[in-house]
Amino acid sequence: MHALKNFIETDNIQVLGLTETKTKREIKIARFTTYHRPSTMNNARGTALIISNKIPSTRHDLPPNLANLEAIAVNILIANISLTIICYYNPPQEALSSLLIEYASQLPNAILMGDFNSRHIDFGDTTTNSNGRKLVNCLTNFPIYRLENRHPTFISHNGQSIIDHIIITETLTPKFNLQCQIGTTVTSPHLPLTAQLLLPAPQPPATYTIIDDIKHADWAKYKQYISDNLPPINITRETHEIDRQITLFTDTITAAKELTIPRKHIPKNKRPLPARILNLIKQKRQIYREITRTRNPQLKTHFNRLNAQIRRDINQFREEQWSNTCAKLDYRNGKQYWDKFKLLTGQKTQTTTHLIQNNTFLSSPEDKSNAFAQTLQEIHEISRDPNFNHDFFNLVSEEVQDFRDQPFHPLALLNMHVPDNDEDLTDNISLQEVESRIKHLKNSKAPGPDQIKAILLKNLPPTTLQALTNIYNSLILPDFMETSLHNHDPQTRKRPPQPTLLSPNLLTKYLGQNL
Repeated sequence: MHALKNFIETDNIQVLGLTETKTKREIKIARFTTYHRPSTMNNARGTALIISNKIPSTRHDLPPNLANLEAIAVNILIANISLTIICYYNPPQEALSSLLIEYASQLPNAILMGDFNSRHIDFGDTTTNSNGRKLVNCLTNFPIYRLENRHPTFISHNGQSIIDHIIITETLTPKFNLQCQIGTTVTSPHLPLTAQLLLPAPQPPATYTIIDDIKHADWAKYKQYISDNLPPINITRETHEIDRQITLFTDTITAAKELTIPRKHIPKNKRPLPARILNLIKQKRQIYREITRTRNPQLKTHFNRLNAQIRRDINQFREEQWSNTCAKLDYRNGKQYWDKFKLLTGQKTQTTTHLIQNNTFLSSPEDKSNAFAQTLQEIHEISRDPNFNHDFFNLVSEEVQDFRDQPFHPLALLNMHVPDNDEDLTDNISLQEVESRIKHLKNSKAPGPDQIKAILLKNLPPTTLQALTNIYNSLILPDFMETSLHNHDPQTRKRPPQPTLLSPNLLTKYLGQNL
């Protein structure tokens, strides 16, 4: 096991296939997940796949007609590409399974590796056996490719041979280095065969966050740029024209922000210092600026003393912080203790979850939407539970159908009078309303997808505020929808007797009221 761990660390192995494990015990290696098919013949044979915890993986079930083989399969996800890896051991006296090779060739992206006991002079071996001829036929008839290797992979007192192979589907040939290498020697007559996948490695997490430096923004230049580059925006009812105005308005503000507001980097893992130390640091910087301006030697002495005090205070603060954190560790709660310990020592890793359905990774938007639709369909099927209330279900279904059959106006649905005109609902939004709304926005609120923060709206020039008001007035709904109607859900622990009380019905007065 020590030689195996050394091989993994030396050759930077992320996926490892083992054959002839000759054990029924679980193989455990730190920071790796093991998928093991135990030996079935008195601690002989056996296969295993060892996958790095950095790579999402799940077991792949082989078809029933291949279940008797010494093979194990795993699905992994690398760079949003799903791969199926099969580790296969074929005993010397048994025929090579062409069914397994054919099955692997039919998968979208598959890697078949292991000890095939297949020798052929085309591979660089000195002799050819029946399994070698069968493997060559499979390479000819199926859309698969054998990674090139002409070095011996098995050495014994009887000589040397090439019996270990790595085979990939043709779809993976652009993503592989097609030349295999012999890895670091392990304590086995088999030499490890290594291959390199050319997919880009996942990017390491950023150590800092980039934010807008609002304190150093040039607001005069910001307002001037918007005033010079934003054309007049008038009220319109044309949908495509409204979309064009919104895009133009957003792009102009974004361009002004990038031009006039600098960016700064905030370290993610840097623990904040207390206010007293921060004040000393600010004072030190002020003194430094005075020194560069006046060259006063007394200020230099004061600067050195202040610098030494800051260093002592920071060290003391770090020591106290570490002591307090360690004092909170409770060994009686094992999991919480070790989670906290790994976090303090930097060993805590963030697990990335992936969508899996039927042991298959879903990476494309189409696959994810289909899985979501299937889940919704299963959830909303009529329950076969004997306690299911069919009367209530039928009542809800009738209410929904009646709702669909009624006219579109919400007041007409409830047999209420539809007003011909309501000045409170149809009047245009005034510039004063928009200014008041923007004035009361909180700067701490997170921006929307356009990344336009409240502080950017508060510094808009007056002409731009009028353009924004015109956009809002263009977005007012038609007259027959300019009504806000609430039907509240009663606060009760019992199930409402009528479907109309299940949830509130709400139609907004106008879109964009929350800016």
